[in-house]
Amino acid sequence: MAATGLWRRHASSELFTGLRVTFWERSHARFARFLKLPWLHNHAQDRYFRVLRGEITPGVRWLDLGCGHQLVPDWAAPVSEQRAVAARARYLAGADVDVPALRSNPFVRHRIVSLGDHLPFADDSFDFVSANMVVEHLAHPEPIFREIFRVLSSGGRFLFHTPNRLYPYIFLATLIPDGIKVKIIWLLERRADVDVFKTYYQANTVKQICALAARTNFEVTHISVGGSVGVFGLIGPLGLLELPFLKLLTLRPLNRFNATIITILTKPGRSSNGDTGGQTDV
Repeated sequence: MAATGLWRRHASSELFTGLRVTFWERSHARFARFLKLPWLHNHAQDRYFRVLRGEITPGVRWLDLGCGHQLVPDWAAPVSEQRAVAARARYLAGADVDVPALRSNPFVRHRIVSLGDHLPFADDSFDFVSANMVVEHLAHPEPIFREIFRVLSSGGRFLFHTPNRLYPYIFLATLIPDGIKVKIIWLLERRADVDVFKTYYQANTVKQICALAARTNFEVTHISVGGSVGVFGLIGPLGLLELPFLKLLTLRPLNRFNATIITILTKPGRSSNGDTGGQTDV
């Protein structure tokens, strides 16, 4: 039986490579199907990449802010698919403060060491800016949003994917000291401490994002709050106990407490390609 999206998320880790699907994995997959939990087969990174792919049209001038090693993890989209999307751009620049990651990114053609508050580009230099799991790391997002607004052309779009601060796990994480948090992340996600960065969650609710967009003159084109594959799936019975909780968060009244937010902001001006018509799904 094929592993769920949760297990595919860890496929690149040496610890899990070559392991057979265990009793708990099979039980987890069966219970998830019984509860009709789509998120376990539709990770947030998959959803983000689909939106990103739809936004990147031939000839676009694109800045990937906080670009890291690649556009998305390779378990979310094969390298060949990421390369095909990147190849559509007339100009693809990557900005990051993690220099080793920036140097290793195979898709960006121009590399800039920058947090985003001082970008070495003229006004109206880009048609599109993306940021995948970056906004939560900004202690002061407003100056960076203003800088993104400046470098975008009229009608240009800013797509970002970020955790939702209202998601109970994220809210609890804000209360945990960083030293302990690193150990928990390793236990639950097998993510090394060099890939864990300080979080501030200053633009991480729908309300915060809409207020920030208004202050920085962006129009909110699209906001959607999506689900999670959970965090306890690797810990046997805890993964099963977690599934009803994840199901509750898919219900309309509670969806605003779900795990991640995908947002498109637009710089007012000419109509841009792929308009989502101001959709808000919270």
